[in-house]
Amino acid sequence: KISLYFKTTIAFFVLATFVGHGLYAWSASNFYRPVTQFKHVYPSYYPLTATSLLSKLNMVDQESIRKEQELTRSFENNSVHYPLNEITSQPPAKKKNILFLIIDSWRLDSHDSIITPHIFDFSKKAQVFNNHHSGSNMTTGGVFSIMYGIPGTYFHDFTNVEKQPVFTKELQKQDYQLKVLSSSTLENPPFTKNAFAGISGLRLFSEGETPAERDLDIFKHWTEFIEKRDEKPFFGFVFFDAAHGFDYPESYQEVFKPTIKTVDYRAIKKEGYDGVPLMNRYKNSLHFIDNLVGKIIKQLEEKNLLENTIIVITGDHGQEFNDNKKGYWQHGGNFSKYQIKVPMVVYDYEKKPTSYDHLTLHYDIVPTFMKEVLGAENPFDDYSVGKSLYDTNHRDWFITGYNKKYAIIEKDKITNVYESGFFETVDAELNPLEESIDYDVIIEALSQTGKYYTKTPKNK
Repeated sequence: KISLYFKTTIAFFVLATFVGHGLYAWSASNFYRPVTQFKHVYPSYYPLTATSLLSKLNMVDQESIRKEQELTRSFENNSVHYPLNEITSQPPAKKKNILFLIIDSWRLDSHDSIITPHIFDFSKKAQVFNNHHSGSNMTTGGVFSIMYGIPGTYFHDFTNVEKQPVFTKELQKQDYQLKVLSSSTLENPPFTKNAFAGISGLRLFSEGETPAERDLDIFKHWTEFIEKRDEKPFFGFVFFDAAHGFDYPESYQEVFKPTIKTVDYRAIKKEGYDGVPLMNRYKNSLHFIDNLVGKIIKQLEEKNLLENTIIVITGDHGQEFNDNKKGYWQHGGNFSKYQIKVPMVVYDYEKKPTSYDHLTLHYDIVPTFMKEVLGAENPFDDYSVGKSLYDTNHRDWFITGYNKKYAIIEKDKITNVYESGFFETVDAELNPLEESIDYDVIIEALSQTGKYYTKTPKNK
């Protein structure tokens, strides 16, 4: 029989757990610091939050929240220091249109004449970067790194203060039309508060029950925009999601077989899972997106816009199919090449078609366009950790990731950096390394992650 002492002890711990989580939930909703500050003392402590529920029960002081948010934003507006200096520019007499076509979860080796035939054929007229890496293994840091040219480690703080990228701000200054279309919502992740902050009239949601339907929806809206646009230069950001969802219309002719009709995410993690049908469904979804991209390019050509439009075609991050036999599928699990290497095609009519093998990063997109297309005069260092895409100088390392976890990528070595401050090193195949951590590189990397903060923020 269970003793009374044991029952009492269990009851005490259960009660303490409920009280502890309940107290934290109320404190988090009301910004009561004496309680919430202890969360950061214990890295493995994940307390309950219930702001929506408590608000409905009238247990949240809305005025206290408003004042706290104002105080937080005031502090963080002082702590975030981006750009380092005001941007000055000499806009060109003839402005070029800019179009970013982003494919969610597009891994490097899935760009070829069979999987993405239209893009592959178009790339023969473009600049192709064969050793390109995303700024993250997830959409958050991937899109963030494209639009800012800095690591996703800044994601949280830039979101809190809704810090607009210098790139879109300069586009607005130069009177560009900005058209942002995303298959998935722009509110989760909250890109309306960082990557696309400061842009009015954003289309937050796309119509459709599936990723493929929503991809067709943004395709429709983009092509209609091109049909009706005025003579102003435009910047377009069209973000396809079907490959992320392994999706394409039921009526779409499958190129890769055998495949599966639906993805059983629980089965993927079972030992002995046959990933070929899943991979084929992924390839079919890319083939579907490629068809839409081909039509977008054809329309620009028919409208005589291709010669004056620079087009970037890339992925926000890669996709893994247990390539290293470590049980990793999809993305977000590690920083191997399968999750961070993506295709990168840049079409500029004035540039000779070229294939490059030097290391390039998403961080290089913004500085390249700011200088070459928008005429920015600032050194890249003022607003980016990147360099020109066409700069072939060697890089020893780079950062990839987001604010919760990132990695320092060196040749044949990955140093994972966790939010708790813990470091671990693995090789390119994710095998643990016994060698000591190179703290000189880590110090350099940390300086990069702290570059766009003031050292002594002032409280009001």
